[in-house]
Amino acid sequence: MKQPLYLFFCLLILSCSKGGSGEGEPQPDPSDGPNSENNPPEVPLLIFPDEDELCVDPELKFEWGNANDPDNDTVIYGLQISANRSFTEIIEDRVVTETNITLTMEVGQDYYWRVRAIDSKNSQSEYSKVWAFYVEGDPISNHIPYIPSLVSPPMGAEVTSASVVLEWQGSDIDNDSLSYDVYFGNSENPELYQSGVTQNSIEVSVSPNQSYYWKINVKDGYSTSNGETWAFTTIE
Repeated sequence: MKQPLYLFFCLLILSCSKGGSGEGEPQPDPSDGPNSENNPPEVPLLIFPDEDELCVDPELKFEWGNANDPDNDTVIYGLQISANRSFTEIIEDRVVTETNITLTMEVGQDYYWRVRAIDSKNSQSEYSKVWAFYVEGDPISNHIPYIPSLVSPPMGAEVTSASVVLEWQGSDIDNDSLSYDVYFGNSENPELYQSGVTQNSIEVSVSPNQSYYWKINVKDGYSTSNGETWAFTTIE
């Protein structure tokens, strides 16, 4: 009478101790592996309007290069056009499926544009370089200089030296001689530090553990473009 009961328990133990590769066990998902991370597309290269382009026709065909994607995902593009280099006054913000789009711009205005690539998994590249252009419409005798661009120190940088070289870049469609008014100080609205600077850099003395703000206004002898405020901090 005990033998059937003993056999029952043996069969039960064997069935519960079945090995680890049975069909009932969940299998690893290949998408969870080390190579499953999605990579962003390449940064697009701008083509037209070219840097510092003078555009007579307000209808412009914006063009940029095709951005390859390492994972062969489908790529679309985010185009931004702004009235300033910091892109706080955005005029156009569009998603484009092709590498070009035709837009009609207001005349008598300087613009700044950039593009980034976005893949089908929503991974985004960094923005391209920022290029400036001017839409003239009817020809005029003089064009306002472009807003200066920041070179060094980078926005928000931490600086350890007792002096800092402020460096920027300016340009003008008419190739007029440019001069710069440098505003510098601890206030978010810095005061005039030096006027009539003809080079693209100036060295200033700083103290440790301070926040500094600076901006550059550029003049071509006929008109002035007011720059944007940049900032850095000093540490010991």
